[in-house]
Amino acid sequence: MGGSNQMVFLVGALIAAQGSGAVPLLIVGVLLSWAAAPGWTELVLMWPERVGGIAATCVEAFRPYTPVLANLTGVCYWWGWVPTCGFTAILSATALHEWYLPFIPVTLLAVGIVLTFLVINLLGVRAVTRVAIQSPA
Repeated sequence: MGGSNQMVFLVGALIAAQGSGAVPLLIVGVLLSWAAAPGWTELVLMWPERVGGIAATCVEAFRPYTPVLANLTGVCYWWGWVPTCGFTAILSATALHEWYLPFIPVTLLAVGIVLTFLVINLLGVRAVTRVAIQSPA
């Protein structure tokens, strides 16, 4: 629900709210991402059979030092997605409210979106795959 699709909306909102001061912040963010990319690539290539992306590989990298730091890395990575998912659910619910469902409150739609994805994910990978493949592209 989050990720790169949300950046389209966040960049516009950031520039609108912060003005021209947002441009250097965005440039610094891109440069930091580029600087981190070789390290992320190396970590991922060190554990090619590990599933979970950069969070899982960071856990493996920190595990020799202390299991607490390893687990904290994974937890902090995923907790960072909590506001992103919430914001994206509200953004999607607002669009649904405005376009198709004006009689349902935005908050209720957003909670419904999150709960729908929660149930689908709890059903397992097979259910997620079924929904993803049958969804119109």
